[in-house]
Amino acid sequence: MITKSIEKEILTKLELPPTSVILSAGSKFQILAPNIPKVKNLIEELQIQIDAWLLERYMGEISFHLASVNLSPKDLLLNEKNIIPLKNKQKICTKH
Repeated sequence: MITKSIEKEILTKLELPPTSVILSAGSKFQILAPNIPKVKNLIEELQIQIDAWLLERYMGEISFHLASVNLSPKDLLLNEKNIIPLKNKQKICTKH
């Protein structure tokens, strides 16, 4: 439930449609968003807000980490050459 709320908050603040969510399962989500400073700043601001709220509400028992990775249009071309690099970039986000 927390995950879905955070996902919706990001979509709302970035004025993105629900179709920007490319994965939402298992307490994780991936959003395809523009690679612009506004998005990076929002992620940093939201992480601070989430940390403060979870600390106050759950006294440090729960944490939630936002991560991002830069992709180029070339990264999104799904062919034999790009499958492995794209998966490697996805792994960068899941290590946090």
